[in-house]
Amino acid sequence: MSADPSRPPGPEAASPAATPTEKSKGWSAVVANASGIDRETLLGTVWAILRAPVQAPVDLALRDSYSGHLKFFGTIAAGAFSLLFVILPNMAASTLGNEARASPASTALFMTVQYALIAILLPVYRAAFQFATGQARSPLDYFKLMLLAGGAGAIVHLLAFLFGMVGWAYWTLDHPDDSPARLQGALSMLLLFSGLVGTLYVAAVHARFWSTDPLKVAIAFLVTSIPLAYLTRLFAYAFTTASTGLKSLL
Repeated sequence: MSADPSRPPGPEAASPAATPTEKSKGWSAVVANASGIDRETLLGTVWAILRAPVQAPVDLALRDSYSGHLKFFGTIAAGAFSLLFVILPNMAASTLGNEARASPASTALFMTVQYALIAILLPVYRAAFQFATGQARSPLDYFKLMLLAGGAGAIVHLLAFLFGMVGWAYWTLDHPDDSPARLQGALSMLLLFSGLVGTLYVAAVHARFWSTDPLKVAIAFLVTSIPLAYLTRLFAYAFTTASTGLKSLL
């Protein structure tokens, strides 16, 4: 029997497999994915990103079978934060004094705040990007991208910091000055420079994922980085105050 051309196509005409359903890649999938088992190898993710630093996080995030984002972000973030906020400050403590020393507990607190910020910013950033670009991306895909871009951004941050340290070391050969104030100022400038480079990289990955102008994403990230820095301090202060209060009660 031939189809009636005057009759509009019904629901049976649509292919249910054309696009993933909201249930399969929605917010419930994000929770299930975050608590699931990671079967991807860390080296496989690192190798893919080294071969294509901007495109690989996008391709991996959009691949339904990929599940290595949690292992990648957790490993890279732990190593980078420990190096930047524990190992290097402790190495410089003999020169800059004990005020430069960071404790492992403060680093663990900082990483906890970062995970909390990701949970808060995930729906906010996704809604903002979808509104600005008109692109439809599932919560699960964007969750994977945020962790991949964040982990790779930490690597870029670290490489930029080490590159700046080498340049600063060569510069001090001709301009020797080992005063604590100058060393502390140089360390702060290197952290600011490397943080800027890492932010620009994350913006480039987001621009590729959302098919939009990288300059606009970079400006948006740089503008929001200031309140996010204060929000991070606020979370850390609230957590420290709450912990101190509980200890005093006990």
